Amino acid sequence: MGVTVLLEVKAKAGTIDQWISKFSEILPDTRSYDGNIGIELVQNQDDANTLVAIEQWDTRAQYEKYLAWRQESGTLAEIVELLDGPPNIRYFSPTGAWPNKSRFSGVLEETKLVVPPVWLEHTTPAFIPTTIFIATT
Repeated sequence: MGVTVLLEVKAKAGTIDQWISKFSEILPDTRSYDGNIGIELVQNQDDANTLVAIEQWDTRAQYEKYLAWRQESGTLAEIVELLDGPPNIRYFSPTGAWPNKSRFSGVLEETKLVVPPVWLEHTTPAFIPTTIFIATT
């Protein structure tokens, strides 16, 4: 069972571009680190100084090993200087309520959506979905 890690940081005012640049620089090593399934950096739309790294790892232990490596290499010390407060790291387990796309074989089946005629009376055709994708295993 995998783990999702949310790493939330608040950059000091005026340093957000440095943060994004630093993440762009170090993410290739993160993606190739043993146990990493994927990582994406997103920026808060309501507070541009807040970033969240959404990470998928095989195990929490592998993430913690990775974090220790970043500490030993000095990378964490470099980025902590740009923080406005401590980072917030949270760990989540899948619930199974909605399958994670990474668990699919990668095959998508295209299906046409049948739109009830009543929808046509209340919306313009531009807003009616015509195709959905259903992941199949």
